[in-house]
Amino acid sequence: IQEKVSKSIVDALKLKLSPKEKQDITERPIENVQAYEYYLRAKYEIDTFTEEGLDRAIQYLETGREITGENALLYAGFAYTFCQYYNIGKPKEYLDRGLHYARKALEFNPESSEGHFITGALFFFTGNPGDLKKVIFHFKRALAINPNNCEVLFHLEVVYNFMGKTSAVAPLVERHLSIDPYSFYGHLMKAMMYLFEGKFDMALEVSTRFNQLAQGVPPVQFFHALILAYNKRLDDAYAIFNQNQKAHPENIFSQLGVFLKYALQKDKTNALQSIN
Repeated sequence: IQEKVSKSIVDALKLKLSPKEKQDITERPIENVQAYEYYLRAKYEIDTFTEEGLDRAIQYLETGREITGENALLYAGFAYTFCQYYNIGKPKEYLDRGLHYARKALEFNPESSEGHFITGALFFFTGNPGDLKKVIFHFKRALAINPNNCEVLFHLEVVYNFMGKTSAVAPLVERHLSIDPYSFYGHLMKAMMYLFEGKFDMALEVSTRFNQLAQGVPPVQFFHALILAYNKRLDDAYAIFNQNQKAHPENIFSQLGVFLKYALQKDKTNALQSIN
C-alpha cells in the first residue's frame, strides 16, 4: 500500500526520482508481512523497558525468524532487546549477546540503519573511553541511511543532552516529533533538554504530556518525577517513585527512584542502603 501511494504521488506531481529514491520506495527490510508484524510487536515491547516486555520481544523475534529465516532487521531487534536487558540491570553477558547480534546484522546488511543504530547504542554501554566516537559514528551512519529513524534520533538526543550540547538536541527533537508526534521518548528528550538548561517549568509542561502517553513505563515515570522534584513538588514525585517501586521492583529506574526519594528526604542511611 505504501509503495502504491508513494508512486501515485510521484506520478501526480510528475517528479523524476533518482535510482536511490526508487529503491527506497520499494525497499522491504522483511519480505514476509507476518514476520514484519512480529518485528513491530517486538519493537513495542522493547519500548516498555520492563523485563516482561523484553521477554515477549524475544519470543516475537524468534517467531519472526522461524517464518522468514536470517534477516538483518530481526538481528538488530535481538541486539536491541539484549541492549535493553543490560540497560535495566542485567549482567554484562547480555551486553555481549547484544554486540554479537549487532555484528550479525551488519554482516548480513552493511547498509542496515537499524544495525548501525544498535551497534552505536551498545558501544555507549561498554565503558571504554574511545567508544563514544564509535557511538556517534554509527548513529550518524544510521541517520545517513535512514534520516527518519526515530530510535537513532532519540539516542543521539540522549548522548548530546548528557554531553551538555543542548543546542544540538533541539533540531533533533523537532525532527523526531515531526516524524512521530506521539513518541513519548521524543517528548522525554525535549523535557530533558529544558531541564538541563534550567527551564524547570517548561520541562514540567512537556513531561506532563509525555507521562500521559506512557503510563507505567518506568524510565518515563522516573524522569517525570525527577522534573516534579526540580519544580519543588516533592510529594507528587515521591508518589510516582513509590508507584514505580511497587509495579516494577527490579527495574533500574524503580531502584533509582527509591534512592532519589531517600536522598531528597535527607535520609542518608536508607539512601546508601538502597544502592546495590
